[in-house]
Amino acid sequence: MTQKVMNILGIIFMNF
Repeated sequence: MTQKVMNILGIIFMNF
């Protein structure tokens, strides 16, 4: 996984 993907997943999880 690239840092960009991890960043996107982090934002999504923070929204939930």
